[in-house]
Amino acid sequence: MSQLSNFIIFANILLAISSNVTAKNDCVIKEFDQVNAILKRCTNIVVDSLVVPGGQQLLLRLTEGSTLAFRGTTKFGFAEWIGNLVVITGSNITVYGEKDSLLDGQGPLWWDGQGSWGNVTKPKFFRIKNTNNSIFYDINIKNCPMGCTQIEQSENVTLRNFKIDISEGDEGGGA
Repeated sequence: MSQLSNFIIFANILLAISSNVTAKNDCVIKEFDQVNAILKRCTNIVVDSLVVPGGQQLLLRLTEGSTLAFRGTTKFGFAEWIGNLVVITGSNITVYGEKDSLLDGQGPLWWDGQGSWGNVTKPKFFRIKNTNNSIFYDINIKNCPMGCTQIEQSENVTLRNFKIDISEGDEGGGA
């Protein structure tokens, strides 16, 4: 085989590899306005150090068989409202946290020590809904505004190594 043929084969391999890397990078959510478009076109998704604006919900309607990873710290801005900060739906999905990932509900922004009876309307945090035959693992949650985790209308959902830390609420009066 000639050197030119070897070079062409090598160049095509590099092109294929770089195309795969680009496709994977196209499935990383770093800005809130990317969420819907990435969910529509990707099945291997990474939420990377996302800041969710106050009053907005991180609604993750995953395509069947999708995998979603949380990377870095995902934070939520303050707004008084009723709802959930994160809602995840889908069948046969895998949702996990990468090493050192954190979902920070920024609870102290809402906490008034009165729970649901106080003067501050507080959202709930992490809701798994209409999810079947799925696994959630290595999820680290910190400072839920009120109510950390709900699972509803779901079957055969496994939670493994799910950590919830609301210890800051012990000192500041909590929800």
